[in-house]
Amino acid sequence: MKIRNELLNKRISMLEIEPTEDNFNRFISEARPLFKTRNDLRLMAEQARVGLRKAGHDTWQYLFEYFEDQKKIYPAMCCAEALLLTDPTDRIESRYNQCVNLYQKRQESEIARVKNCFARNGPETTISIIMPTYNRTHSLKIAIQSVLDQSYQQFELIVVNDGGTRDCEKIIRSFKSDKIRYLYVKHGGLSHALNQGILSSRS
Repeated sequence: MKIRNELLNKRISMLEIEPTEDNFNRFISEARPLFKTRNDLRLMAEQARVGLRKAGHDTWQYLFEYFEDQKKIYPAMCCAEALLLTDPTDRIESRYNQCVNLYQKRQESEIARVKNCFARNGPETTISIIMPTYNRTHSLKIAIQSVLDQSYQQFELIVVNDGGTRDCEKIIRSFKSDKIRYLYVKHGGLSHALNQGILSSRS
């Protein structure tokens, strides 16, 4: 069992580092028997199929249901669009429309939140530096210090915690700098964190 786990971990690493069809097939040969008990492996396989342009109806159906269950509305909506191309049924279209409506409501809620954030913002600054982070407390302190050490000081530093642990808050407080602003958002990936930082900026 230990040897098999080591081989599987090797296949996973190879697929992540170099997502080629050869590495994908090797990963599948080791991981397929575990798909029923290891949803993370099935998800990795289906996402790899999309990247390798091997995705079919079953892939889009699986990803749609996975993201829908995880309440990740935007990727679910994208998968539903792809699924409608292969399975244009009323049932899929109905669920797709539900995703669209929910996504639009969330967007409206987000816009309202951003407007409220702007209303609370203080005086403008010349430059806003956006620093997204996700469970990287080991490098956060160094990154913040490198910004504060700049000779140009007309800036604000917005550290955006992308749904990670709250350990970084202690590091931020340790600097005791009024140039640092902290924003915690639900995990949504790098682009989402950057956008939230930009929307909260005062420059």
